[in-house]
Amino acid sequence: MKKKNLVLLFMALGTLIGFQSCSDDDDDVQLKAIENEVTVDATAYDKWVYFSFEKGELLTETTGVQGKMDGLDWDIAFRRWDVRLNGGKSGSGKGAALLSEGHVAKTGWDALTEVPETGYSVDGDLSVYMRHKDPPVATVGSSVITGGIGKGAWLVFSHKNGPSYDITNQIFVVKTASGKYAKIWLKQYTNAEKKGGHITMKYAYQKDGSRNF
Repeated sequence: MKKKNLVLLFMALGTLIGFQSCSDDDDDVQLKAIENEVTVDATAYDKWVYFSFEKGELLTETTGVQGKMDGLDWDIAFRRWDVRLNGGKSGSGKGAALLSEGHVAKTGWDALTEVPETGYSVDGDLSVYMRHKDPPVATVGSSVITGGIGKGAWLVFSHKNGPSYDITNQIFVVKTASGKYAKIWLKQYTNAEKKGGHITMKYAYQKDGSRNF
């Protein structure tokens, strides 16, 4: 009888140890970042096109250079090469961005495995180009990401010898409306017919809220 009780005791201890090991392993498990590409038709000069990392889909367009979508169901928006995030003067969320120093997308995308906790800038006032408008129109958006004429964060536009669009291939880290993290690469601005305003964005979104990719 004593031998049987000892066997049962050892079996119970083994079960507890195994359960504890599984619990410890579960604590260390992180969801793999969602990685995808999306192409945005941002050709209109009078509309912003909104995107949600959480849903992985484009949302309703908003008319007007000052057009603004309320709520927390969007994270980033595009109008030509202008970019805004859901935070600061552009929205009611926690949206913000930083340039990932030293990481160029074509060689450093996979190398960026952890994003910073601090150093993000929220949206503020911008002067943006509008067709047939001079001077530029005042709006709000992300000065960290927005492209521009002669200089720009993700794209540089020149029209000296016809329109040209130079992609900087920088990686930007974005805080979403809910305060989670995504890294983005705005890698294309033209379609097959070389028309501008067709933005291809590669992104990785960490759904579990961690800073690890």
